[in-house]
Amino acid sequence: GFALALALLLLQPLALGLCGGQALPPDGLDGGAALGQARGDSEREVFRKGFSLTADWSRVRLLTRLHLDDWGPYDYDRDFNLTYPMQWYGDLSWGVKAARLNQLDTRVGLRGQVRVADADSPGWVGAAGVSSALEYESGFYLQFGL
Repeated sequence: GFALALALLLLQPLALGLCGGQALPPDGLDGGAALGQARGDSEREVFRKGFSLTADWSRVRLLTRLHLDDWGPYDYDRDFNLTYPMQWYGDLSWGVKAARLNQLDTRVGLRGQVRVADADSPGWVGAAGVSSALEYESGFYLQFGL
């Protein structure tokens, strides 16, 4: 049942989010895995995995993404084969009107991201005996929809 459905979901390649772009799926739950290679000179192949979930309830929207062994969010991360063992993004927002999927509307929200960095991550400077580090960001935003 559920375990098989989840396994199938995580093994299918993504059209959005993991395969090529940083765009998010339009709604619901999406996930997958893909073997990829950087656009630059690196020969290292990356087996990327992840999922995303978007849920709307009345005027509240929850969005979350989890990427495992994936390139960072910027183009140069893929160009230079810079990866993170784990990246998690979360977004919780409240809209002036009821949330509508795929519609830009006026919202107030909180956004956060957490990344685990290692020797293959951008800007990594490891100390003796330290194999990974935690990076995090958080923010508040106001989005206007016309």
